[in-house]
Amino acid sequence: MSVINRSSLLNQADAVTYVSVFMGIFFFGLVYLSSSHIFFWDTVQLAAKHATFFYDQGFGTIILPAEFDSGHLPGFGLYLALVWKIFGKTLGVSHFAMLPILWWLVWQVKKTVVIFIPKSWRALALLLILSDPTLMAQSSLVSPDLVLMAAFFTAIVSFKEKTVFSFVVAIIVLVITSNRGFMITLAIFMANALASWLEADRGDKMKAIWEMAKPFIPGFFIFMAYQFYHFQASGWVGYHDQSPWAASFQSVDLVGFLRNLILLIWRMLDFGRIAIWVVIFALAILQFRLWKSDEKVKLLVILWLFLLAMLAPSFLGYVGLSGHRYLLPLYLLAAILCARLTAVSDNTNRVKAIIFILMMCSLWTGHLWRYPEGVAQGWDASLAHWPYYRLRLEMNTFMHEKEISITEVGSAFPNLAEWRYLDLSDSKIKHAARNLPHTKYFLYSNMYNEITPTDANILNSQYRDIKSIKNAGIRMVLYQRK
Repeated sequence: MSVINRSSLLNQADAVTYVSVFMGIFFFGLVYLSSSHIFFWDTVQLAAKHATFFYDQGFGTIILPAEFDSGHLPGFGLYLALVWKIFGKTLGVSHFAMLPILWWLVWQVKKTVVIFIPKSWRALALLLILSDPTLMAQSSLVSPDLVLMAAFFTAIVSFKEKTVFSFVVAIIVLVITSNRGFMITLAIFMANALASWLEADRGDKMKAIWEMAKPFIPGFFIFMAYQFYHFQASGWVGYHDQSPWAASFQSVDLVGFLRNLILLIWRMLDFGRIAIWVVIFALAILQFRLWKSDEKVKLLVILWLFLLAMLAPSFLGYVGLSGHRYLLPLYLLAAILCARLTAVSDNTNRVKAIIFILMMCSLWTGHLWRYPEGVAQGWDASLAHWPYYRLRLEMNTFMHEKEISITEVGSAFPNLAEWRYLDLSDSKIKHAARNLPHTKYFLYSNMYNEITPTDANILNSQYRDIKSIKNAGIRMVLYQRK
């Protein structure tokens, strides 16, 4: 038996490595299958528009045009434009530009699992973390959030391994990718500051915090220097009142705050993540000793709470900053915490394995979750949106055959951008804005969360359905005014 165990290809010591290789192959397949998909949801702005600007205008400036400047350091757009310059500006190249980032992410998550999870449960823990539906959905898009997650886990691993250079690089990548990357950086800084303060001797606490802070300085300097330069060049920081998304930055009242709080809780539980939180709370009640005695559990909880403190204010305080992807580090860190609690609990190995498998099954069902029409769904937060691409292509073909001009057809986000920002063609054609009942035609989908009950009533009473198609819960209807 001992000979068989030592020679077994999938022994416990090697299983996590084999799973990381498997997930690398899996993500290659996911990228391949999505390589013809148009830019979708927020990636239209954060990837296609930013990169197109640098591709067309060159790399002589880092200040974007006001109509799609969201105040972020445009590192991701610069990266994508550079890839286009080398390999060509196509959808396929854009999607495959995500592959090295995904492999980087998988490897860093694997190293994080090695740090926090006992050896026997690392393979299942890695599968659990990488099964998050929102992570999976973003992996099928050309998404800067993949860069944020790869750099985030690199920062965690580098800090634990005390590899200063890779930590500095990770922090720089976070801040040049988006302002949310800076929020994540602040959370890491505060968690590490607290840990350094608690671990240091009484007379060495400030010295310990200063030593901890040094690797953050390059990233902080780059971020602040850009914000100063951006303010000098454009007169604003963060957002401006004339931006297309200014409405999203409107402050909420108490009712709006409470609504966003409920939405925050919903996001945490959405798409199958409810199983992870059920396990966390069950173990918190049944095995509370883990929270008091396990240092790694304490570290994960502290980092999660600081992340929440950094990410929640913008989520709770504004009208339209409530996307699932904004909370991605919280989802993944909660999965690691859950894996740690499960692995070190007093349950039998069989029970532990069953818990891991049930949680993964719950996450995978998240891609099947559909809410009734009229309930806004995060369509970029699971693979449930995939049928949309084929339906949109079929509807465009129908309109072309019927000689219906796209400019006559109203629509809604995310189908309002010029086609060159969707499919990377040279076409500047785009749908008319949602202006019911004044547009002659209107292209509707249950994926368009902007459609209000008033809009739906107008479509039902003043328009007629001339083409309707549906697949896997996604519906598109072309209406013509009566």
